[in-house]
Amino acid sequence: MIDTTLSRRQFITTALTATGGFALGVGIARPAEAASLSVRPWGDDAKRYPGEINAWVVIEPDDTVIIRYGRAEMGQGSFTALPQILTEELECDWAFVKPEYASANRNLKENKVYGSLATGGSRAVRETGELVQQAGASARERLIAAAAKRWNVPASECSAAMSKVTHKPTGRTFRFGELAADAAAIKLEKEPALKRPDQYKFIGRRLARLDVPLKINGSAKYGIDLDVPGMVRAAIIKCPVFGGTVKSVDESAIAGRRGVLQVVKLRDAVAVVADRYFRAQAALNVLPIEFQSLIERITGSQQYEACLLGFNNVELDPNSQMNIWMSSGTPHALNPKQIKPTTPWEDEIDRLMEKQHSSVESASRKQAFDRVQQVVVEQQPIVYLVHPDVLVAASPSIRGLEPTPLPPHLYWNIERVSLATLPPRSNE
Repeated sequence: MIDTTLSRRQFITTALTATGGFALGVGIARPAEAASLSVRPWGDDAKRYPGEINAWVVIEPDDTVIIRYGRAEMGQGSFTALPQILTEELECDWAFVKPEYASANRNLKENKVYGSLATGGSRAVRETGELVQQAGASARERLIAAAAKRWNVPASECSAAMSKVTHKPTGRTFRFGELAADAAAIKLEKEPALKRPDQYKFIGRRLARLDVPLKINGSAKYGIDLDVPGMVRAAIIKCPVFGGTVKSVDESAIAGRRGVLQVVKLRDAVAVVADRYFRAQAALNVLPIEFQSLIERITGSQQYEACLLGFNNVELDPNSQMNIWMSSGTPHALNPKQIKPTTPWEDEIDRLMEKQHSSVESASRKQAFDRVQQVVVEQQPIVYLVHPDVLVAASPSIRGLEPTPLPPHLYWNIERVSLATLPPRSNE
């Protein structure tokens, strides 16, 4: 979480409205201090700023603007870019902006108020840019409405810029921090329209990254730095096969080891709890664990044809699987010279994949890919290993497969299958 200091800011409470408001901090007017990256457990959500305008924006009496950030900064600058987008609409002074990490606890409790907190694929700005932009626009209009009400003038005569609202005919101004309490009670009849790209004044500027100095000088704190009284650590190992289970654990092997507190056995994983992480991991490294695992038996017998089509299918769109299902696809390593289908069912798969690829109708694409799955069930069963989005083609040497179609995927109980004894393969 991002914070000005390690101690929690002290807040006075404003009226809480159904549409949200601002949380006000006690303090004197001053430029915002440089943000710091601190770490704390999310145990104080119930004490969070009451009456905040929305999940993204908090304004303090000293004009400080707290902007929540619901992703992880992984080097591409979204920790700066998303607050920059919100600032464009809010019309606040960038010098007063302090980003802080959004609470994952709150996101879970309040029906994903921050949307997805996942970070990857360069999607932070694409997925949440418009959301934070709307949050900034809404806050700006409430501030303008609050100022117009004080002056008893139409809101159309007022404008916001650089953390101030100005009455254009007279030149009178209010700071954002002065208006926050009143703005908390404002209810907008509708959300304001967003600026057009040709109206942008702040988006597009080249800004210094907010996180870089903190990471360079070592002041940034991470989850691994967190420590609370009585805290213990755990090291965990999961079954290397999706659907596999823990068969046995010999706890006696680490009995009496320094710092080890407990062995926790789950259906598909084992954890060692200790007073320090290093001790937990060291004990786990020597703990004898046996997993009931099909893949271990397959690779142990070197029947690699069972792993013929191993791939990580992160995207569920069938277009991301073209290289897997088409006969000319490179993953078909068992027959690397085969660039055309040799069986009717392979030919059907090729035609179906091409059909869904060229179609613009989702229903038509789904129908084609559903048929692909049916053909696969009938002709070349697959087993999910590692996790549900990793497919591995099953060899005919695997006995006992009983597929249960669960569109759009297929699952098997891998504990019930066995390997047939096959004659040695030739070197050809």
